[in-house]
Amino acid sequence: MLTRCLDHGEPATTPWIPDLLSRQRFTDICQRVYFGVDDYSDIDSILANGYLSYTFFEHVAISGRKDYMNYTQRCRKNLEDGLERLPLLLPASMDTIAALTLGVRSISLLEYQATLM
Repeated sequence: MLTRCLDHGEPATTPWIPDLLSRQRFTDICQRVYFGVDDYSDIDSILANGYLSYTFFEHVAISGRKDYMNYTQRCRKNLEDGLERLPLLLPASMDTIAALTLGVRSISLLEYQATLM
C-alpha cells in the first residue's frame, strides 16, 4: 500500500518533502521505527509518522480515496504524540530540524483536511 503511494513520482501537494527527508532516509527510519528490534528515538518516530501522514494525504489528494484519510489521521496523531514527548532542549541535527518542520507544517495540513471533511 505504501509503495503504491510513493510510486506516483514527485509529490504534487507537498513538493518540499523530498528536500526535507530523502526517500531512502525515510525508508531507513521507517524500518527502524516500525520493523526494528532496537529502540528508536522520538525524533525518528516524528520523522516516520510525519512523512507517512503527508504521503497518505498526497495519495488522498491524487486518487480521491477518502479511506486513506484514516491512515493520515493515525500518523498525524502519532506525530503529535511524539512532539509532546520531546524535551525542551534538543540535539542540534538535521533530523531534529526536519522533525520540527514536519510538526509545524502539520498544523496547516490539519486546517486543510478540515475543509475536506
